[in-house]
Amino acid sequence: MDENNKSIGFKESLQEQSNKLSDNYLLVIGIDEYLNCPPLNNAVKDADDFMKLLFSQYQFKLDNTLFFKNDEATKDVIIDSFRKLSKQITPNDNLIIYYSGHGAYDEDFKESYWIMSDSRSDNVGDYLSHDRLIRFIRAINSHHTLLIIDACFAGAFLINRRNISAALEKDPSRYVIASGRKEFASDGQPGENSPFATAILEKLRTTEKSITASDLAQYVKNQTIKATNGT
Repeated sequence: MDENNKSIGFKESLQEQSNKLSDNYLLVIGIDEYLNCPPLNNAVKDADDFMKLLFSQYQFKLDNTLFFKNDEATKDVIIDSFRKLSKQITPNDNLIIYYSGHGAYDEDFKESYWIMSDSRSDNVGDYLSHDRLIRFIRAINSHHTLLIIDACFAGAFLINRRNISAALEKDPSRYVIASGRKEFASDGQPGENSPFATAILEKLRTTEKSITASDLAQYVKNQTIKATNGT
């Protein structure tokens, strides 16, 4: 099979997608450099490698891609990006969202967050909450949406919102793949991909056929556990 004919996370065949005149959209966010948080080693590299792989081996194009790194990834910019996608994407289109950066968890309110590049330290009002992300995703009337989160406490998205994550499995489908549960996630050695990103890239590079989001999630889970000794 021609690598350029592979698809990810979408149930229909490429022919069926083509008949619907569908497009694939991509929102990629990678943040190593923060104004008020410790820097990360590989978030931008992970995001960039993921994006380029989708360009080279899957049906994604630069014209339908939003990529923000470091100081570009402010809270206002990311919110505006979701708004733009909600107006642009049609019910026939597909969307992948990839976030690599710092995450946070508020024990008092049992809520997890993305920390944006301009967020003040320990100020959850500056963060982007997973509750709000759910509202954004619901507002985007895509056929399939896949959300990939490589951040500390990313799995709290699923733990705290079991009823919502179950709803995301309905048709049109909504999938979440997260790097951890309610704990810290490894960023990897400088210049390398994180264990989570390594597993995603490896699976996407080596698959010889179209892959479902559930298959990708299971592979990434197993490989990440091995790479981090189960932590």
